Amino acid sequence: MNFEQFLQQKSIIPKGIARHQREVGKYEIWLERTHDRTPENATKKDLLEYLQYIKEKRKLANATQNSILQKLKNYHAYLAKEYEINDITCLIKIRGTKRQRLRPLFTPDELDLLWICQQINISNNFVCFIDFLLSLSSKKRQSGRHCN
Repeated sequence: MNFEQFLQQKSIIPKGIARHQREVGKYEIWLERTHDRTPENATKKDLLEYLQYIKEKRKLANATQNSILQKLKNYHAYLAKEYEINDITCLIKIRGTKRQRLRPLFTPDELDLLWICQQINISNNFVCFIDFLLSLSSKKRQSGRHCN
């Protein structure tokens, strides 16, 4: 299996695969030029130096650095699987890239109600029912609009 097939198994879209290949190519060139190494025999120190290099030379924001790190993590996961070597990317993170979590729109009970109503074919009032559930869950809605 090649790297592209590995990414396809992870359900990464073609544009994402192209970005992975572009960033991995830059990493491979940098490794060859600075350490005379291939990614298969790179060390964690090499990877950390590369991350420092892209931070300073390419002047990338933390979120962009993190995106590149995620691509390199995928690549090293592929290498670890394909060549049975250690994955050097474990425990490496970019500071200042905290993920934001979205609050759920519906409670599990409301989702169950939606599913049940859809199953018993209440499609004509389905939109009004969703509107009603939204008003229940937000409790900030004061329009009083509810379907009969």
